[in-house]
Amino acid sequence: MVAGTFAAGTMPATTPLTVNQFCPAPTPGNVGVALSGGGSRALVAAMGQLRALNRLTANGGKLLPQVKALSTVSGGSWLGVPFVYLPPGSVTDAAYLGPWVENPDALTPEGLALLPAGNAGVPIASPLFGPVALALQALLLHQVLRVPPDMLWQTLIGLNILAAHGLYAPDRQLAPTDTFSFDAATVSAQITGPGLNPALAAEPIDLYADDAILPAADAPF
Repeated sequence: MVAGTFAAGTMPATTPLTVNQFCPAPTPGNVGVALSGGGSRALVAAMGQLRALNRLTANGGKLLPQVKALSTVSGGSWLGVPFVYLPPGSVTDAAYLGPWVENPDALTPEGLALLPAGNAGVPIASPLFGPVALALQALLLHQVLRVPPDMLWQTLIGLNILAAHGLYAPDRQLAPTDTFSFDAATVSAQITGPGLNPALAAEPIDLYADDAILPAADAPF
């Protein structure tokens, strides 16, 4: 993926969008996708939405690789951030988003409970991600490891969601130390360059647009 800018117009929708509206000529794929917040429900909804985009086709290819921007907030970020930054050699997009089910009538509670290894739903299905368990973790992190109150939620998300995908580099108190950015040039220009914060150059910085770390065969965008 090459760094740069793109222009996209807005299209008020009074009826459901069609695939042809999603990728209109003459600039097919010139769109962005927004994943809303809402905790674990938002993660599950976003998983289905990206899975559907990876199933639908237009312009001779799947829709998901034609998306140029992904915007996320809150629970949508629990799905979107790991998806964009999945390290090379880790879980595939198909396993992370889950398999496509052609006939929803065939779904059963027992089948839904079986998630592929590395699936985005695995962390939030864990007993450790329930409200009581998260509260106990926060209490231990604060009282035992002295994690500051304003870093507790970031630490909980790092431990419970990002760590499963190799995207969590904690300090001795388990607070996150890593940063997420676009590519090496962006890091230098906006984070570690002259007059900025060169000390961060020694910290882990996860990139997603660098050919050296993004596997072309399974690139999400």
